[in-house]
Amino acid sequence: MSVANILPYFLGLFPAAGVISQTLLDATMFLIAFSWLFIVGKQKFKQGIGIKAIGIEWAFVGYLLTIGMGFYANYNPEVSYLRSFSKFSWILNLYILVYALRISEIDLRKALIYVCGILFIPTVYSLVCYAWGVDLLTGRENSRISGFVNSPTYHAHGNAMLFVFLINLLVALYKKLARSEKLFTSLAVFLLGASIYLTYTRGVWISIFLSSLIMASIVLEKKKVMVVLFASTLAFIGLYFGSARFKERAVHATNFAANDERVNLFKVNVQIWKEYPLLGIGYGENVRRNREYWNRPEWLMHRKYITSHAHNQYLNVLATTGILGFVFFISFVGFFLLKNIRLLRKASKDKSSNHYILLFSCLWLQIEFLLAGLTDVGFEYAKIRAIFVFAWALVIAIEYKMLETDRSKSENHEPSL
Repeated sequence: MSVANILPYFLGLFPAAGVISQTLLDATMFLIAFSWLFIVGKQKFKQGIGIKAIGIEWAFVGYLLTIGMGFYANYNPEVSYLRSFSKFSWILNLYILVYALRISEIDLRKALIYVCGILFIPTVYSLVCYAWGVDLLTGRENSRISGFVNSPTYHAHGNAMLFVFLINLLVALYKKLARSEKLFTSLAVFLLGASIYLTYTRGVWISIFLSSLIMASIVLEKKKVMVVLFASTLAFIGLYFGSARFKERAVHATNFAANDERVNLFKVNVQIWKEYPLLGIGYGENVRRNREYWNRPEWLMHRKYITSHAHNQYLNVLATTGILGFVFFISFVGFFLLKNIRLLRKASKDKSSNHYILLFSCLWLQIEFLLAGLTDVGFEYAKIRAIFVFAWALVIAIEYKMLETDRSKSENHEPSL
């Protein structure tokens, strides 16, 4: 097999690795990058390096410059600035992923089965550990599913994006699947959803529900959307009265006293932003410097009180990079979201096409992630961010393919001289 033929398997592994292992994720990205270099090198760089401008480079550069200025303004010798900037390798990865996806021909049916197959083992493992009550590898208590990433929230946030993405693929391709394939993929997606539920991460429950309702409103009539909403309400009532653990989590969400840590983290990050409005306190510094705020007279929290991020993606960006960084962050996040919407409208002429199916999945994934960002921070964590960035790359790759198709049609219809 040629490198180009193997590349789709690396691409399918990449987002799944985001919920399995950082080492596997890095190794997969290395293989994709090596494939990129091998292919362009084999072509003797006749078409350049294959990387094209996306159109939002100004926001990437602005965000990095803002972070650099923030570090300079709040200089601290204890901070490893090189390590902090190394985290932004995701920008380079984005361009490499766009190239790899652009040159790859992907069979959606095979891709669905392949990704479900990769996720099946870690999903079953997480469910077995939950049933056992102890992680079989680490020996840690497992009253909430934590998966291979050893964190209920990371497991929930990463898998939630894959879950909504795969649901759409499964629904769109269901009739094309063989009976055994229908059974396996349906079981894999169901178990994945069950593992997310059993993390008891309420913010992800809500983001999946709201994003599903938004996407349903795109493809269903209003009456059917109301039916979905009614069915969801019944399901919530059933779980509330039928599951003591679900009821506990639901009641806990509305109890401010029980959520004092999250509330205080929110308040202290608002205070940080007020003190550092333009450039923020420094990328990632709100966590490292959390303790000095708890020691202040207006807080006076005990020595072991929680130190963490803002538990809100947008406030976290404000606190760490200020209003300037926030503008750039929202610019590139909004850029990919709006481009996805525009391309989906264009592809809606043929709702059975691969482009439409993938763009619908990418939009659902992005909306779910952005809603989940209201209750937690995901973009700063490499494995979670990798899945989100993969969706961006897929959107841009589809745009290139659609433009190539339009160009080809235009050339074929040009009158001969």
